[in-house]
Order: sequence, then C-alpha cells, then structure tokens
Amino acid sequence: MSINYYVAKNTLGKGKPFFARTLINERVDEKELINLMLDKGTSLTATDLAAVLGLLKETVVKVLRAGKSIAIDDFISLSPSVNASFEMEEEPFNHFSHNIKVNCHASRKLVKAVSYKAVVEKTVGNKKGPVLTSVISGSDNENLIRFPHSTTVKGKNLAPYNYELNQVHISERENSVNSLVIHSEDLVIDSLGDRKVVFSMKPGLEIPEWLTQGLPVFMRLLYHNGNENLDLYSLPVETYWLEVPEEMNVADDQIMQPAV
Repeated sequence: MSINYYVAKNTLGKGKPFFARTLINERVDEKELINLMLDKGTSLTATDLAAVLGLLKETVVKVLRAGKSIAIDDFISLSPSVNASFEMEEEPFNHFSHNIKVNCHASRKLVKAVSYKAVVEKTVGNKKGPVLTSVISGSDNENLIRFPHSTTVKGKNLAPYNYELNQVHISERENSVNSLVIHSEDLVIDSLGDRKVVFSMKPGLEIPEWLTQGLPVFMRLLYHNGNENLDLYSLPVETYWLEVPEEMNVADDQIMQPAV
C-alpha cells in the first residue's frame, strides 16, 4: 500500500499555483488495529489489548480534565485547550457558548518513522474516482464473488477516462493483512461501463488458504493510466467469496449464498 495524493489548484493566489491533497485509502478501526497488533506476534490476547486500549482512553480523559498534558515518548502529545472569547474580562466560561478542545501533535520521531521508506503515489481527486456500490452474481443477484464464474460490480465512474482496469484487490474483512491481488493477465473483462463492470477470473488462478467459502471480504478495483503512470483505486465494497469447483457444472440459479 502507498500514501496517495492528488494535485489541486491553489485558489488563494499566494504561493505556488498547485498543491497536494492526501487521499486516505481506508479507515482502520479499533478491532482491525488490534488484529494488526496480534499479527506482529505477542503473548497478549485480543481481549487483553482491547482492555488496555479502553484503560488508556479512560486515563487520557481523566488526565486532560485535570488540565494536564500528556506526552507519550516517540508517539504523540495531548493537551487541553479552552476555546472561548468574552465581552468582558470578568465573564465566566460557559459550556453553552464556549468549548474545550484537545490538541494532538505527532512526535518528530513518529513523523520520521512514517516518512522513512514510505511509498508516495500520485492519483486523481477522490470525487472523480470510481465508487463501488454493490456486487451481484448469478440469476438471483446474490452478493457474491464466485470464482471462476462472472461477477457484476455496480457503481459510479467505473470507466474513468484514460484509465484501464488493471487489478482486482480482495482482502479479508476481519484481517486486512490477508489480501489477494488479481492482475490483468488473470482477469477476463466481459464488459466495462460507467455504472457496471462484468468480469471473471481465469480458473488457473492460485487461491490462498485464508480465502475460504463464504468469507466476508472487501473488494477494490485498481485502474492504471499508462500514459502518465498513475494508479486509481476505487473505494472498497463488502461482499463474500464463493469458490465453485471446476468439475461441478452448476447453473447460476443453483448456487446459493453462504450463511452469514
């Protein structure tokens, strides 16, 4: 994965005429963060880590409410801030018209660690990028990716100008470390339109062991612009994986959606 940005026009009239805006690939929630921590190798359990995070949040709130700042070495610093303006010097703080803010600053060492060997890639603005809304398969339009049968993806901006569909990315919903990248040589594109893409995967594609029947997954499409050497990712859509053995000649309307 990389840190993606696009170039926007500077309308303020000061400085250089263009500047970079960062695109966030996806949001990692607390549960997924815990899974990533477990993948690093630890004797702690998911329950242990969740308890530590809960205790950390409670303690941070208590310390900041006491008007103290917090400095976690090589990570972040936190401090409370009073955000208020007054008509008169003796006017008191009012929770209805004033508020409290929390300042958060990354340490220099954290910034340096993130920057070190970071892959930074230019793309296009997210508003112009492809958006996936649903995945359907079979005559009953189940929410499935059926390997190796055809799969239909619906959405918006699915045929961006000067870009070709280059890869399909599939990652486990509960553990994004597990991912499968399907390259163009293993894809058969049946149709490609602005609101619908129909594709299938070649039967010889090697499927990893973690990708089991009925597994909840996220799917993303990657497009490539060969002229400018730019990549464009869609936002992910949630679906399920179903592998149909080659020796089984099963009609589309006979394949059932897995139990969830």
